[in-house]
Amino acid sequence: MKKKSSLYIIFAIFAAFMIACDGGGESSDTGGGVVIDDSASGGNQGGNPAPTNPAPPGSLNDFQAFMLNVVNQARAQSRNCGNQSFAAAPSVTWNDRIEAAAQMHAEDMAASQNLSHTGSDGSDAGDRLLMENYDWFTWGENILFGLNDGEDAVDALLDSPSHCSLIMSPDFLEVGAGSATGSIQGFSSTFWTVLLATETN
Repeated sequence: MKKKSSLYIIFAIFAAFMIACDGGGESSDTGGGVVIDDSASGGNQGGNPAPTNPAPPGSLNDFQAFMLNVVNQARAQSRNCGNQSFAAAPSVTWNDRIEAAAQMHAEDMAASQNLSHTGSDGSDAGDRLLMENYDWFTWGENILFGLNDGEDAVDALLDSPSHCSLIMSPDFLEVGAGSATGSIQGFSSTFWTVLLATETN
């Protein structure tokens, strides 16, 4: 049995075509040292979602293959995310440009010792995807601090309704993730970014 940290913090943000939100946030302490702050906004780059081409077999490194497998295992079964029910969602494929955007943000959070969707340069996930030449149609970002294992991190996200619903959304066709070691208030652990997106044609 894996030993889990007693403290971890998760955040999620979701921007998607035809999803409206007031742009505000919601904070809650769900017990066990878990703090959640969710915010959302709607938007798209126009056009239609582009088809996804799966990565060639054997082309992923160990981290990429592991994170892709964990996310797709979660999407492979129907589940309730709070009061919202989700059917099993199609598998997503790994995208190196999404990974680069996610890794950039994980490293930035570690360097600044700050868990936030806003980068130290003021960017959000959509901006970071565009920096990697990913012309997004829709995107959603989960971030987490305090767990060192990728499977534990995704499990923690699935335990939170808003983060779970982002992982289960059928609107996303591709995924990338990043991690970096850092600390917050003297507590050292891993910063995670799990970024799902769909590109325009």
